[in-house]
This record gives sequence, structure tokens and C-alpha cells, in this order.
Amino acid sequence: DKLWHMPLVSEYKSRIQGTVSDLKNIANDGKGGGSITAALFLEEFVGHKNNKENNKEDNNNDNNKEDKIAWAHLDMAGTVWDSTTNQPTGYGVQLLTDFIMNIA
Repeated sequence: DKLWHMPLVSEYKSRIQGTVSDLKNIANDGKGGGSITAALFLEEFVGHKNNKENNKEDNNNDNNKEDKIAWAHLDMAGTVWDSTTNQPTGYGVQLLTDFIMNIA
């Protein structure tokens, strides 16, 4: 499976600001960047290793990079289903299996 590091573009954060809630889980403004905004949404919930009571000041402190929890967003919704055969592709199964086997 092919992968690449996708940037978390801070300028896109405004696109997931909610009107009813603090955040919305999709930027439906038609400007693209859905994978990035999805990752930015998830980033809000990852937190830090020493995060006490989800302290927002700690979450936004980039000086504590060693305190952050490692995480990944695998945006594979568009690749897991073959619409021509109407069957799953199996994309990501080998990738995740290899990852788990290597960290075990």
C-alpha cells in the first residue's frame, strides 16, 4: 500500500469551526482539502501523554512535542471499495497487519 505524509495545514482549521458546536467534523465549503481537515479534526482529540483534564493550554503548546501522543490518520475511505465490481479492495489490510506485527 502506498502512503505519504500529509501536512496538517493550520490555515485550514478555520474551515472546521462549528456554528452550533466548537468544531464540525467536515469542511463542507467545497474548497477541497477534506483529508487534511479530517485530520485536523481528529488532532483536536488526540491530546498529550500528560494531559490532565484535557487542558487546552497544554494541547496548543508546540514546545512540548515530546509530550504529544503519536497518531496517524489513514484516510482510505475512497480506496477500500471498488465501485466497478461493487466489492471491497482490501486496501489497508496488509499495511495495518504489518504495522501491528512490527510493534508487537
